[in-house]
Amino acid sequence: MQFIKVPLAEFLKTTAAPKMKRMPKGVKGHIEKHTILEFHPNFLVVDAPTQSNVIQVKCGCRETFKIGSQHLYVTLQKLPKAEFAELALDPKTNNLIVRCDGLEIKLVEEK
Repeated sequence: MQFIKVPLAEFLKTTAAPKMKRMPKGVKGHIEKHTILEFHPNFLVVDAPTQSNVIQVKCGCRETFKIGSQHLYVTLQKLPKAEFAELALDPKTNNLIVRCDGLEIKLVEEK
């Protein structure tokens, strides 16, 4: 299991909960309720319900993790304020592990 250092402020900004509660009038479809984290060798893609962002970090692996947007955002708000957070995927249990200033949180992947 390899931990990746991600700037916490940028990660919080990209995982922010959407302000839209429903699609605009006349638009068919629905707002996705999940955030997908795609780990690539040279960057991390955060595909949130209303926006998609790229964070330039060295991941060294190719993995995808799907989690509820609101759950992820609320959990990340509870982290202590720091410059960096560390992310890792546990392949045995399908958990995302987030470490920040000695606090470790495990988030379960949604199907």
